[in-house]
This record gives sequence, C-alpha cells and structure tokens, in this order.
Amino acid sequence: MTYWHAALLVLGLVMAAIGARALITIARKRRLTREARGWPQVDAQILESAVEDTGAPRSTADFLPLARVRRFLPRVKYRYRVGRAEHRGTAIGLFTRAPMLHDEAAALCGRYEPGEWVKLSVNPANAKQSALQPAEDGAMIGAVLGAALLVLGAAMIAFALIAS
Repeated sequence: MTYWHAALLVLGLVMAAIGARALITIARKRRLTREARGWPQVDAQILESAVEDTGAPRSTADFLPLARVRRFLPRVKYRYRVGRAEHRGTAIGLFTRAPMLHDEAAALCGRYEPGEWVKLSVNPANAKQSALQPAEDGAMIGAVLGAALLVLGAAMIAFALIAS
C-alpha cells in the first residue's frame, strides 16, 4: 500500500466516522422529539424575552452577500414548578437553534412576553429538561450531510483498498 492509498484510507475512515456519528446524533434527536410530543405540560412564567446579536458576521468573504448578513438568536427565560421544586429554563425548542435573521428571531421572541404565563412541556424523567416548543424537527440537512459523508468515506475506503 502506497502512502497515497494509506492517506486516502485514513481520510475515508475519518469521513465515514464523522458521517456515522452525525446520523446517530440526528436519530437520537428525532427520537427525543417524538417522545417530547407526549410530555406533560405545566404552567411557566416568561421572565425575559429578547433578541441577542451574535456579533459581526464570521466570514471575511466580502464577495459573498450572505456572508455579511448579521445573525441573531432568540433568548427566552422562564420559570416553572414541578411538584414542590421550582426550575428555570431557556429552551425554546429541544435543541440549539442556529442563528437567524433579526425578523425571524424577533417573531419568535414576540410569542413570549415577559410576565406572561404559557404552557411548557417538561420531560417526566428529568424535570430540568423542558421546552416551549418541543416538537420542532429540523434535522433533515444534517441527516443528508451525515449520509453524504458516510457514503463518500466508504467510497474512499473501498477505492483505497481496491487500488492498493
């Protein structure tokens, strides 16, 4: 096996491992999302609701118009009670949301006014895990990328083994 075949084999193994890990993570998230649809709901009080600026755009590629668009995160803090224990949370959805345009973040925060009482879904197995909108499921791009990395990595491994 030449140096290039070995390098291709190692790169293929790394890519396949990353793709497999992404698919496993996404499968777990999808399962938790399905389970969360049946979680009991409790009353929660909104403490804060604001749009947070993520700072300057990360990319320095000035020739790409989208690279210069500022991104924002919706931030909502709430408190709720399960049994005698009071908890605080910040999860709008179950999983971290990607930064978004200001109007999107403002619309999401606009649903939750400070002082307002809302229904909150709480994990019965872990009362510290809660979400205002637990059933969001947007992992399709990650699944496609994970599958693509897995297939590409497997193809590289096969090519390295056959060609050597």
